[in-house]
Amino acid sequence: GGYDLKVMTAGPEQAVDLVTKGSTLARRLLAHPFPVVVACPGHAVAKGAFLLLSVDYRIGVEGPFSIGLNEVQIGMTMH
Repeated sequence: GGYDLKVMTAGPEQAVDLVTKGSTLARRLLAHPFPVVVACPGHAVAKGAFLLLSVDYRIGVEGPFSIGLNEVQIGMTMH
């Protein structure tokens, strides 16, 4: 999934903190000195899809799952 909507709507400070932590995680994955492998057992939307894009190797299961960036659909600029 993506960011926790309850946290995102709790207030601007909470939203900024959550997005900052998510961005830090993605940057750490991208900059990791060793290959990073992630397993995706189902849907990956929003931040979940960005995390998939932040690693070196992805393993997924076959099924009617969606991987998508809803931020692109709404024209949101990503950090």
